Amino acid sequence: DERERNDYLELLRDKAATLHGVASVFEKNGLANHAWEYYYQAKSLEYRTLSKWSGEKFADWIKWALCGYGERPLHTFLTIVVSTLFFAVLYFFGGIDANGCVINYNIAKLGDTGILQIMRDYGHCIFFSVTTFSTVGYGNYVPLGACRSLFASVHMFMVVGFVHYGQAAYSANFQDSAVHNILTISE
Repeated sequence: DERERNDYLELLRDKAATLHGVASVFEKNGLANHAWEYYYQAKSLEYRTLSKWSGEKFADWIKWALCGYGERPLHTFLTIVVSTLFFAVLYFFGGIDANGCVINYNIAKLGDTGILQIMRDYGHCIFFSVTTFSTVGYGNYVPLGACRSLFASVHMFMVVGFVHYGQAAYSANFQDSAVHNILTISE
């Protein structure tokens, strides 16, 4: 039913255009918080119209996941938490030196190790992930080997991208709102 699919996509595009129009009216009237909500809803509808396996859909998904198109700070927080825990798992199985204590698990070792030790070691991996994420890197925890150092490097570059993209999206919204408020006051 290609025709039904095309009609459905056109309906979504029309709804998105309507929501953009509503957002514009709210913004013109100094109600930026309401405008942002309608903008988010419009972008969510537009996402559904994109081709299933396209670079544009992937880029749009990244924008949604990182910061909810600049409208959802909780998305940014959740992305940070999930990526920190994900990299902690990579470090847990990949190997780090935590103040002279080597943490390098495999599936077989998990069965031979007590749950408290596993939790303690995973806690060290979370700490290493957080210090890597924050780009602090105290130096007392280091990845084991070149491959693990590459994980840490990718982790740091990802974080810098996450933070800068999220900050830019939120700043753009704040700046638009602030400019509108200044223009409204000056009238």
